[in-house]
Amino acid sequence: MGPTRTDVRRRAKFWLGQIFAVICLAGATFAAAQPRPDAQPVQSATGQEEAIRSAERGTVRVIAVYLNEDGSIADVSFGSGIVVAAERVVTNAHVVSVEGEVAQVLFVVPDRGSGGQRVRAEVLDGSQDFDLAILAAPGLVAPTLALSTSIPSKSRVVHALGYPGVTDAIRRLPIRDIVAPSQPYVTPGSIALISQTAPGGMEQPTIFHTAAINPGNSGGPLVDECGRVIGINTWNAAATLSDAGVSVPSGQSVASQVQTLLPLLRRAGVTAKVYEDACVPPLDPSVQARLDAADRAVQEAVLDRTTQYQIQLAAQRERRRLGEAGAISAVVLMTLAGLGFVMATRNVVFRTPQGPAFLVATALSAVLAAGIIAWLVSEFDKPLDRLEPPAARSLSQSLVNQPAQAGSEATLPSFDCSRAKSYSEKEICRDPALAARDVALGKMYAAALAHGSSEKLRAISRERWKERERCQDNACVVAWFDRRETELRRP
Repeated sequence: MGPTRTDVRRRAKFWLGQIFAVICLAGATFAAAQPRPDAQPVQSATGQEEAIRSAERGTVRVIAVYLNEDGSIADVSFGSGIVVAAERVVTNAHVVSVEGEVAQVLFVVPDRGSGGQRVRAEVLDGSQDFDLAILAAPGLVAPTLALSTSIPSKSRVVHALGYPGVTDAIRRLPIRDIVAPSQPYVTPGSIALISQTAPGGMEQPTIFHTAAINPGNSGGPLVDECGRVIGINTWNAAATLSDAGVSVPSGQSVASQVQTLLPLLRRAGVTAKVYEDACVPPLDPSVQARLDAADRAVQEAVLDRTTQYQIQLAAQRERRRLGEAGAISAVVLMTLAGLGFVMATRNVVFRTPQGPAFLVATALSAVLAAGIIAWLVSEFDKPLDRLEPPAARSLSQSLVNQPAQAGSEATLPSFDCSRAKSYSEKEICRDPALAARDVALGKMYAAALAHGSSEKLRAISRERWKERERCQDNACVVAWFDRRETELRRP
């Protein structure tokens, strides 16, 4: 028995509904994909900003809950931590214990940018002497931070990251927001002192710095400009932030060096990423773009000169081939001419009568032989073209010796002055002499790239760009150019 009219109607309604849903979904997807007219362009972050953002995602909040004998909550303390490996967090021992007694319940809360949620944790290993603890946090979703045993100089910028409780109090956050994923607090500063003695007189590699920390920052990272952890924030002086402001403006913050942590990680079987070399700060994207453009220009110039060299070499080979063929032909013709000349001389000596045609052929043979000899002498007397491969040094010299553009354009620097941000870039745009030195310096750098170690040169260049960006007066910029030109002139 076939389908009834009612069944047909139901099936028709079902399929029409499915088709309508697909059309609505496609329309919604298309509408979402269209650019909004009021949308603002997203500005790309600088290299250092991205490094700090990566460090934020690897900084977590640590919550320690202490219970009474009846199971009620006796106390709750907050601190910060560093994700050093998968599901492994480093913090201060005093964050998770009081007088050696570990909190009964521990939580680790990741940065909200990591996409993870709060998880339970337990102490894996620790040291009360060095005030360090390693936590196991199963299920933690957060990126790991690299460690560095190289301490920056006092002039370099460092950042302290963590979750100071006073910041939560000032904002009057409810407990549900405090225990939920949020953003860490970031404060900049610089190295004040590298010491082998910690507060209290204990022998321990320590960093005194000016990046402000408060209770709750304990266990959080102190990072360099590359976002690598160089210390674990542990102490701060009497200066604290409250609703009333700063109590004592001492500005002393202290962190344990990474060297103190490494033996503890090995003992706990935790494998962390550790760097021993100095930080080379990532460049601003605009600076990196200029360096990449210079690299491409050098590569294109080398390719162009290589192509020209190959064309010239092929032409010279063809010339030599034709010359060799001509020489063989000349030898054959000279031989014939010589035979004709010998026969003519024999006929003259023996007075053998010959017709006019033979005499004309003899004369032509003599003229041909003389012409061939003259051609061979002139051809092989020519110096061969000395073609050399497009050596990087010759290319570099041509770039260095390239004259500056005439007119007002000669005072323009190598970058767009409308985008100048730092003092040094604005000063170069203002001073024609500095602008000319900037153009010449770019050529010197391109020349150095052409015949030097590109990776090493780029690393040094990034370091020098950072130094120039910190200049705040004309004398500093001029001195920077002097040092940089001296470096690039070295073989």
